[in-house]
Amino acid sequence: MQHLDWDQLRFLLAVARTASFSGAARHLGVDATTVARRIRALQDRLGATLLARAEEGSLRLTPLGQTVAVHAERIEAEVLGVGYAAGKGSAPVLGIVRLTAVPILANRLIVPCLPGFLAANPGLGVDLVADARNLNITRRDADLALRFARPSGGGEGLWTRALGKVAYGLFGAAGLGPDGAFITYGEELGHLPQARWLEARIRAGGRRAPLRVSDAATALEAAAAGLGLTLLPRAIAAADARLAEHGHEPGLLSREVWIIGHRDQRGLARSRAVVNFLSGLFGGSDRQGFR
Repeated sequence: MQHLDWDQLRFLLAVARTASFSGAARHLGVDATTVARRIRALQDRLGATLLARAEEGSLRLTPLGQTVAVHAERIEAEVLGVGYAAGKGSAPVLGIVRLTAVPILANRLIVPCLPGFLAANPGLGVDLVADARNLNITRRDADLALRFARPSGGGEGLWTRALGKVAYGLFGAAGLGPDGAFITYGEELGHLPQARWLEARIRAGGRRAPLRVSDAATALEAAAAGLGLTLLPRAIAAADARLAEHGHEPGLLSREVWIIGHRDQRGLARSRAVVNFLSGLFGGSDRQGFR
């Protein structure tokens, strides 16, 4: 195989970051035909397919393309580092990180804190997937995933790290009395710690609200609408003026938050930046209910 040069690989990175030939062309200052031609030439040289078109029409890296892109980004970091070696500051963080988290964390905690983080890293993009399901990290449905509780496994190619704990409180609408009914979860979610706690309160004499929900984000909205009381992350619920905490029971409930990612991307500047950002949200937020 002939020697590969950086100019070939930067076209692949541009397409990976923009998910299209046209987006890569705008980024590189060339036309889309040139991008497509360079990608074809790179694939021919490697004798393999690096990009595939997704159902919605965007271009995605194949498994081999992902591996090549990881190496290309390391080369990019070295090339950029040359220009910053003479006391010109740190090289910029570049690329896109696909991060998944449950909706209540994604929408109520991560999104409000993203503007400052992204402003400080203008070359970085975050694909934030708010999904209650555990997306398959091994298949690279995401680069990083936030999980409640320690992941039970994942494989040799993955790493995990504890970020902190989320403290819960019992919340309802600001005008709701403390003896309100409890908003619970469907049977398929009965294993959740907050679901078990609520069911225990009902067995002890509490009333059940005529509504069951499938995630914490819906539980929050239901409580704000006056449908009952439910357990919610204290840092998130306390910031919502529609809600009030009912009782301050010590040691009510807390859940660990873990992050999981790919070992081959752990050393990338973009991954480190996002992990440090998330660590600050959870590990450095005692006064807001995280510890």
